[in-house]
Amino acid sequence: MKIYNYLLALVFSIAIIIPASTNISGQAEYFYMVTLKDIKLVNIPFRLLNLDVQHQVSDNFNVFGNLGVEYRNRRDTDFMTDSNLEDFLLDIRELYMSYYFNNSEIRIGKQVHSWGSVDENSPIDNLNGYDYYYLLLGGSEKKLGAYSLAYDVETDYFYDLLGATHKISFVYSPMHNTNRIPVNDPDYPIGLPSGSSPTEETTILNDNNPAEYGLNIKSSFNFGDISLSYLGLYDRLFNLSGLTIYTDEAFTGGVVEPVPRYSYRYTDVYALGAMLLFDDFTFSFDYALFESNDTNDLDTFNNLEENPYYISSPEDDVFGAPALWIEQTRAFEEKVKYSQLAVQFEMPFENNLRVNSQYFKHEIIEYSSNPLGLSCLTLAGYDSDGDGSSTTPNWHPNWDGGDIPGPLPLFTPADCEDLESGLGMTLDDFEPQNLFIPGVGTPYAMITSEGMLINIEKAFPDKSLTVDINGFFDAANGDGRLISLETEYELESGVELGFGITKIYGDDTMENYNFNNMESFSSFRSRLTYYF
Repeated sequence: MKIYNYLLALVFSIAIIIPASTNISGQAEYFYMVTLKDIKLVNIPFRLLNLDVQHQVSDNFNVFGNLGVEYRNRRDTDFMTDSNLEDFLLDIRELYMSYYFNNSEIRIGKQVHSWGSVDENSPIDNLNGYDYYYLLLGGSEKKLGAYSLAYDVETDYFYDLLGATHKISFVYSPMHNTNRIPVNDPDYPIGLPSGSSPTEETTILNDNNPAEYGLNIKSSFNFGDISLSYLGLYDRLFNLSGLTIYTDEAFTGGVVEPVPRYSYRYTDVYALGAMLLFDDFTFSFDYALFESNDTNDLDTFNNLEENPYYISSPEDDVFGAPALWIEQTRAFEEKVKYSQLAVQFEMPFENNLRVNSQYFKHEIIEYSSNPLGLSCLTLAGYDSDGDGSSTTPNWHPNWDGGDIPGPLPLFTPADCEDLESGLGMTLDDFEPQNLFIPGVGTPYAMITSEGMLINIEKAFPDKSLTVDINGFFDAANGDGRLISLETEYELESGVELGFGITKIYGDDTMENYNFNNMESFSSFRSRLTYYF
């Protein structure tokens, strides 16, 4: 934390010493949010301060920075376990150098990139990870900076032939960039339950060079822009890669502990986008084809002889599971091809009225993986419904890999129930295709595979007032929807007061439905913002 304070002091020192060549702007904001159901404070992080700094060293060389101060209200029990007064987080969201020469620009450092033709939710815009706490916000607020090298060059070399100018962009990052996902956070509905998030010990990524890179070519015509792009990267979201099972050293089955193994698939992204300008409206789309592969195999997991949850404590010596049951190790080796499309229509009307709508769809084209091939039947010789009925122990309808070792002698129906409880589902349902979510692409695909976004904006310039109506509608499964009303009022120059109310509707006929989980996030909120 001290290094952030030093860097912040350095930025301000430069601004004071060389004020003529340094521009500082930003916003300070206070945010308040309560649930509609019980008027309970929603304790999620928000950015108390955003500070943008541009320091011009010369006509060609600049330094850019963006500092965010993230604040989260203290809980009433915090001081019972920790006396630390600090309740905010300093985040250097961007800090990079830029050099211009011959219609070209090179940038190096921590950056937020923007690719794609649609304004938001583009399947192409994957150079940065996403912060799911800010997923419902627009623009760069929901992106995480990536340490990267970027090169842009603009040319009109083929203008006489094609009637267009061209911009070629290349981005390289030497490291793997991932999303920030809330884990077991009762105040935020888009996230992961406790225990479902991988740890460093259970995540296996066998690549010593997890570099990422992308290439984009955009051609600008008098009727709009057309772009082609390629990305090669590891997924932003983790995937279930395999399963290791540990038992007692005598292999009696007195203790059986499954350990799911996670990883990140490597994904190639091929994309096409366009923004077409018409007299009265703008039409944009982004289409991306994803080819994703899990590079782990059976040998990867068979080398994991140590149970990461076994700590050789006196309790573990009696009840622990230190031995890897190699015959039951599973590597799923997922190979997936899927596509994502986002289509946007934007039209301004008279009297400062604007309508913006977007349709998006995620679709699996091809999917293959190794089956789990495990059930309570294969482990102990009885059905997984727990009725104790016995069947041939080395047969299972989902298994096509030959004989399975016989049951563990001390493994009981109750043990199987405990095992499935730890996994959060039955072994029959614990198949990789049932758990697949796209690891890269449009961030809203984590909520639904097909949906519609609508924004209606009405400005009242004479009253310094803007009103927004937003809608998010599920078009894939149930009747889930999100409706939001936002108002912004300019109190005076640079000072803005905002109010918003959001109502989220689920679908009682659907089980394990994301919009049902989001209903508790229906809320009223207010903010006071000062721009400088």
